[in-house]
Amino acid sequence: MLKFSSRSSRNRVSVATGALVAGLLAGQAAAQYENYLLPDMMPWISGNLRYGHGWVINGSEIRLSTAPLNAGVGHLEIWDDPSQVGDNDIDVYQRLYEIGGTYNDYMDVQVGNFINHPGHSHFHFEGYAIQQLHEVTEGNGIGDVVASGEKISFCMINLDQFDADLYNNSTTGSNGQPIYYSGCGRGHTGISAGYADIYSSGLDGQSIDITGLSTDGQGNFNGGLNGTGVYWLEVTIDPDNAMIESNNHNNSAYMLVDLNNTTNISGSYDRGVQLDDHDDTSADATWLNNGEWRFGEINWEADEDRFSADVVEGALYMLRYEETQILYSDVTIFDTTGTNEVYYANLGGSDRTNISTTFRANGTGDYYVEIGETRTDFGNSDGAYHLRWDLVAIAGDVDQDGVVDATDLDMILAAWGDSVAAGTAGDFDADGVIGAGDLSILTANWGSTLADYGVAAVPEPGSVALFAMGGLALLRRRR
Repeated sequence: MLKFSSRSSRNRVSVATGALVAGLLAGQAAAQYENYLLPDMMPWISGNLRYGHGWVINGSEIRLSTAPLNAGVGHLEIWDDPSQVGDNDIDVYQRLYEIGGTYNDYMDVQVGNFINHPGHSHFHFEGYAIQQLHEVTEGNGIGDVVASGEKISFCMINLDQFDADLYNNSTTGSNGQPIYYSGCGRGHTGISAGYADIYSSGLDGQSIDITGLSTDGQGNFNGGLNGTGVYWLEVTIDPDNAMIESNNHNNSAYMLVDLNNTTNISGSYDRGVQLDDHDDTSADATWLNNGEWRFGEINWEADEDRFSADVVEGALYMLRYEETQILYSDVTIFDTTGTNEVYYANLGGSDRTNISTTFRANGTGDYYVEIGETRTDFGNSDGAYHLRWDLVAIAGDVDQDGVVDATDLDMILAAWGDSVAAGTAGDFDADGVIGAGDLSILTANWGSTLADYGVAAVPEPGSVALFAMGGLALLRRRR
């Protein structure tokens, strides 16, 4: 029974505050929730279409399965307002448990509504997911929406476990065991950490109307990628960011689907053909636009995804990488030769699910990013991720104020001959010494600004500023 209490462990937060804070910083928990165990909801992508993204064309619509999984350390737990008796539209609250607390230490945040669903004969959490088809753009980019289903409601429940450790280490209930959600409807519902819910393609709302897609008049789709009928299928969990989560970057998942090939395999509908979303070679690498997130998926065992980005010698860049399906992955950055490693990280067996790294370009041309050796614990060799590339500071900009000017020159001269950490501050040629090479790069870029590169502001100022301060401290100490 939900109790309305004034105890500090049961503070009420308004709908507006809850929704606003949830969407402030994608990928980060808001400050007032940092002491709570948060869920992390995402669509389940599975290479053998065990549950997530199983689809079939049925008349004028695509019918598909959706499987929201909870990859967070906290449960997604929803309670309704018991005082609203006889209503078909009921306020609901998300319960957040304190880190290190007990079953009785929590905060409730109003996050939405329960709506009585006539087709299912029980209450659903409103606006929980949406499914859409997108165009495929150059380099397998995700283009405009061409067909969309309506936002659907869910009755949340545990139906399949994908990570036993997450569940076993999660908040325990009054019986001393991890909380398990088996009921559906009013009152108390949810998805435990390490579990997934499953909505099969036969249920109400699990469809996309495709009557507007182009065909050749003989039942074949001739739109999409090069007129082949290939589109991106997207499923988004919590599209309005109403729920409080630890990461909002992974709420959407995509897969390439061939609408002209819907082979039935052992009773489950395959995507027809295995389509690689990003090529494996540097020659055909997918372009990384500055400041944009790219979605990718390791589609089968030994698949490697390659990306490329334009760099200028001496400029400072940042790569951000986020796993979205509990992966074990290698991330490698190669310089303009395509073979020399500039950066490498392996997330296998670690608690990390993301990387953020900055580095100086040691040449002008294309750098390459390779994602590979990825696996999941779902019995398949696939998994999803997001990737972003940012120009942080142009070559010659020692103080990283966005312009190469006399201040930068003064700082180089004041630190002339100093040894510094390679690539920091004024070490534009990354040889570990402030000298002639750095001065040459500065003068070659004299008067340049971030705006010349189409960058309006420095991304992620907090982390970048810390990087800059470390190098500048060395320069100014000598001055």
